[in-house]
Amino acid sequence: MPIQEAQAALAGENEDILLVSEALKTFAERGLIKDEFHYHQEGYNLVGEEAGRRYMAK
Repeated sequence: MPIQEAQAALAGENEDILLVSEALKTFAERGLIKDEFHYHQEGYNLVGEEAGRRYMAK
């Protein structure tokens, strides 16, 4: 099972775990990966916005 799927499954099984973003899995196809370890600023902003929305909705 890929890591992102395992993370989503764990978050779905445990109410104390919040998956704050699922956007990262689309970053490569969207050109938001800067190098092997970093994202472009737009990517960080998107993840931050999604994380804030998900956290506040919980």
